[in-house]
Amino acid sequence: MDLKNINGQIIGWSTISDDILKYHCSTSQVVEKRHLDFKDQASLLDELSKVIDNKTLFNRIKRALEKNDAEEKKMSNKAKANEKKATVTTKVEAKASAEAKTESKPETVSKVTVVGIKNDDMANLEKSHADTVAEISAEEKKMTEAKMLQETCERVLQKATEAFNNARQELQKAKTAQKNAEKEVATFSKKIKKLNEKLGEIENKIETAKNQMVYLIAPGYSGEIPACGTFISTCEVEGVANLKVEQIPTELKPDFQDMIKAGFDSAQEYAKALKFVTLVEYYLCNDMQYKMLVSDDKIQKLISAHIDG
Repeated sequence: MDLKNINGQIIGWSTISDDILKYHCSTSQVVEKRHLDFKDQASLLDELSKVIDNKTLFNRIKRALEKNDAEEKKMSNKAKANEKKATVTTKVEAKASAEAKTESKPETVSKVTVVGIKNDDMANLEKSHADTVAEISAEEKKMTEAKMLQETCERVLQKATEAFNNARQELQKAKTAQKNAEKEVATFSKKIKKLNEKLGEIENKIETAKNQMVYLIAPGYSGEIPACGTFISTCEVEGVANLKVEQIPTELKPDFQDMIKAGFDSAQEYAKALKFVTLVEYYLCNDMQYKMLVSDDKIQKLISAHIDG
């Protein structure tokens, strides 16, 4: 709970407490400074007792106000005494001046020395003192806040510096790792290039080998024909272009039981088959690369009987 001045403005009791305790203001000075409507010390203390719950603090304020009022009264009495002394001095000097008129020429100007200080001057000095103390307190408060801000900024700066140093170290590590990765990529790129070149060579060799592959085509073959290669048979085979027909003397003698066992019912077909078996045997004995293209089971049985067996 706070107080209101004659203008309706709210005045915190802590402000009045500072005026009394910190700036040593008397009752009249507090009333004048804060524009309050209190006639004396008792009415001010009575109102303060209603808004200050802390009795210890209130008693402290009360004692300080009583002391401040006593000091003000003491200064006021001293000022009045000085003023009275100044008045007496003026009267004495005036009397002496009047008596001196009969003995000497009258002076055109009388000089009066006033000793002491006026009440208004003392009040102004005390007000100036209180204002200066208040200004010092305000500046000290600002300085305290500035110091707190400075300490906070220093902590932030320290953390930022540490973070920057850590980031710089991490950046250096990242740069080193990136350079190492570049070297590895370059190394792998060279290896892959060489492997691709090797792969190309192998594929070319495979293609060449395919073109050089010899296919021995059995009589009456009706299966699929490879796209490339050398095609050889002992007789013409329908559907095979670029077929090379070779006649190799056979040492195999026709055998009726052999013909029946293989499943031939024609001596002519059996004779053609024997020539083809001779061709296969020739390539086998000379360790030559070849593939057989056979679609007739009878010829396959004959090959198995004479070569595989």
